[in-house]
Amino acid sequence: MFANIRILCLLFLLCAGLVRTVESQTHFVFVENTGNNATIAIPISASPNIAGVPIAVGDEIGVFTPSGLCVGAIVWNGNNGAVTCWGDNDQTVENDGMGVGERILYRLWQRSSGYEFKSINVSYSEGDTLYRRNGIYVLTSLIIEGTVTIEASCLTPNCLPDSIAAMASFSFCQIIGSPTIETITIHRSGSACDADVPKARLYRDINRNNVIDAGDIQLDTSHSFTDGNTCFDDLDYSPTASENLLVVFEISTDAVLTNTTSASIDSNDVTGGTGTDIIFHGVTTPSYPLHLGIIEFAAVVKGNNVTLMWKNASEVNTYGFVVQRTSLNATIPSLWNDVVFVERVNASSAFQQYSYVDAHLANGRYGYRLKHIDRDGKFYYSEIIEAQILPPNKFTLEQNYPNPFNPTTTIEYQIPLNPPLQRGNDALASRGIYVTLKIFDLLGREVATLVNEEQSAGWKEVVWNARQKNGGQATNVSSGIYIYRLQAENFVEIRKMMLIK
Repeated sequence: MFANIRILCLLFLLCAGLVRTVESQTHFVFVENTGNNATIAIPISASPNIAGVPIAVGDEIGVFTPSGLCVGAIVWNGNNGAVTCWGDNDQTVENDGMGVGERILYRLWQRSSGYEFKSINVSYSEGDTLYRRNGIYVLTSLIIEGTVTIEASCLTPNCLPDSIAAMASFSFCQIIGSPTIETITIHRSGSACDADVPKARLYRDINRNNVIDAGDIQLDTSHSFTDGNTCFDDLDYSPTASENLLVVFEISTDAVLTNTTSASIDSNDVTGGTGTDIIFHGVTTPSYPLHLGIIEFAAVVKGNNVTLMWKNASEVNTYGFVVQRTSLNATIPSLWNDVVFVERVNASSAFQQYSYVDAHLANGRYGYRLKHIDRDGKFYYSEIIEAQILPPNKFTLEQNYPNPFNPTTTIEYQIPLNPPLQRGNDALASRGIYVTLKIFDLLGREVATLVNEEQSAGWKEVVWNARQKNGGQATNVSSGIYIYRLQAENFVEIRKMMLIK
């Protein structure tokens, strides 16, 4: 019975071998005629595929030793195929084939992309994973479970002392299956030493904007450099085509500013987990100086205003600063918005203090950063700081400003998060508070209604224009003293203001 099965297999392999001669080998180069061999049958029923997608006619399947020596290959033609796996010639000193008892490994070259996949899972109906002379192996499956192709680009970094500088950006141009990345090694070069650039970090760039901002995730803890290298390992990271990876450097406050730094990564520095093939285009960034610029950046919250303060170490080449803000309230981060441009104070090289008040903000968390612009057009981003505007803790009606005024004035008031309600109805707190804000003359006649609606807790403001219409009635009122009244549930407060024409 066993002999009959082997005869059938040999007949099958012979037919497969005849088909093989139609195709030409173009990618894998292998040793042959070493004196002993085994035969590996790859029937069409084995369904060779990449994450469920059948391999194409013209793709090549290679057989390799654990040390990476190619010992046989065929060109797939969509039908039954067979590979002659050449063994080591024990009459020569060099290792020129598969050794007895060595594990048989496989690779696939995809003609359409030019990629070589090195992680392939196979199963057998006859034979096993170990080589034996004159052995016959029949595959029942050949599967590439997951692959990822990575492209990288260098970035002009924000090389500020006591900050992080993005050095390289990875994008994923091809993802097959559900691959994982386990290890990425970063090489730091240039004249900077460990004291200048002590650590590196790795981030998921959710917004794909090549900066660290709201919503971006740090994949690993900060890793120290050893002899200019650092390794992010045990990442277990599953990439997606909709995000980037950012490699960032930490620049020390004691850095020697004349020193330079750069990053390099090559194909051997990125490895995947089981069943993952990493195809990576290496990158070496240009060497950048450790720029001296913003060395302090802080935020102070008072009410619904945020005061930003920063110190610039050198004004010589500075053009100015753009204050940028983003909301940190949503799960999906918002974009950075320019708030104001602050021109440099002077051309002095001495330390210069700056401040800006971002006023009248709604409740919530905000992120801030500075875009430091040089006179030559280059720019650098500061670190990101956060500020939170909390709801007020009591009802308040502020004095209008300006006062006296003509013709407009602003009235501010505050609604607390959990106000004492007149009727003790907790449902009102959940849906908001009904608020009215009205203007009266000294005889008690209503002049204008500015607010008449349900409002949530927070910092509010409204502008009254004494020349506008209100509800179809002209409010072009005369000069004099007027009273404005805020009513919210059981809270009532009035203040006076003066209109001068």
